[in-house]
Amino acid sequence: MNSFFNLPSLNEINIIDLEIYNKIDSELCKLEDLSRLEQYKKQIHSRRAGITFFFKNFEYNNCVLKSKNRFGLNNCLSNSTDIYEKELDKIILTKIDCTLNTMYNNIIKNNSKCNKSKLDQIADRKLGLESLFNNYSENMGFLKRHEKTSENFSYTSQQII
Repeated sequence: MNSFFNLPSLNEINIIDLEIYNKIDSELCKLEDLSRLEQYKKQIHSRRAGITFFFKNFEYNNCVLKSKNRFGLNNCLSNSTDIYEKELDKIILTKIDCTLNTMYNNIIKNNSKCNKSKLDQIADRKLGLESLFNNYSENMGFLKRHEKTSENFSYTSQQII
């Protein structure tokens, strides 16, 4: 898997996002290493890759998900095998929440004058990741399809100009 540091858009990613991403990835890497079932290892690895994708352009991807949910395009998982996937996603999201809560509390504790923008950004990232994990597989599929559609539209627009 590509390291977040090797992503081409690194100069567009601010320091807090990089710190958030690194802490989440570290925790999920530990969870992946501890997993005894190969299916869970694959799912956790997939979630790590998805979070990398999501953070590459967080604001845009979060906006796409918000609009998807606003228009009621969020379907629930339906078949019984997805129950296990959904439960592991809850565990992963709990791990992410704990990591972000720790970051949030450390900033409050270590800064006499609290940096409100950092705290707001952490809270925003937490909400975005909760939205992503609300129905992870469908949401990532939607984001990937939307990315391809956007790329095709951009390419077509450039040809017209």
